[in-house]
Amino acid sequence: MSAGAGGASIIGDGSRDAGIATGLALAGRACEAWCRVRILDDTNSGEIAVNQPIPASVSCHLYDHAIQWGPFAGIENLELTLCDIDEERHIVDLLVRFAPNKTVTMHNHLAQTNMFIVQGELRMYEPDGSIRERRPAGRYYRGRTHDAHSEGGGPDGAVVLYSMRCDGENDVLEIMDDAQNVLATLTMDDVRAAWAAQQAARG
Repeated sequence: MSAGAGGASIIGDGSRDAGIATGLALAGRACEAWCRVRILDDTNSGEIAVNQPIPASVSCHLYDHAIQWGPFAGIENLELTLCDIDEERHIVDLLVRFAPNKTVTMHNHLAQTNMFIVQGELRMYEPDGSIRERRPAGRYYRGRTHDAHSEGGGPDGAVVLYSMRCDGENDVLEIMDDAQNVLATLTMDDVRAAWAAQQAARG
């Protein structure tokens, strides 16, 4: 991570076995429990709804403690596990778990970042701290770049699958203070280093 981050991995010290295959399989089972999936963009200009009625008794809880989570250096109140890096297309997929009723550091996505809310509720916050939007489980969102914001989990936290589409660029994310000053820039090099550390931790 540039701008004084000291070359630290985005996954903090003490990274553990990420259990990627297990985590994705479990997330897939949880996805089967949803009655409705919507594809939305941040402008809410359109929606595609797919109705799949299921018994009301089906549980939507993800067995997420079977996933080995690691901290995100520079951003509090979340944990993550990297799922995949597509070097040819510069696409990074990761699962993020947000703490309940907590917000993360303000940031700005430089890469197109899409997300699927796997569990709980993700809350999007304006720079002034007001809630912009509540995003429930079962919805896929197309994010937007150059938009300073914060986010965090609802009362039960949130688990979110992110897909960052870097389109050949090296810079991924800017970490900001409350005045929107850039403190550090996450790059593809940081992501590669974190991936290597995660793979090494698996043995």
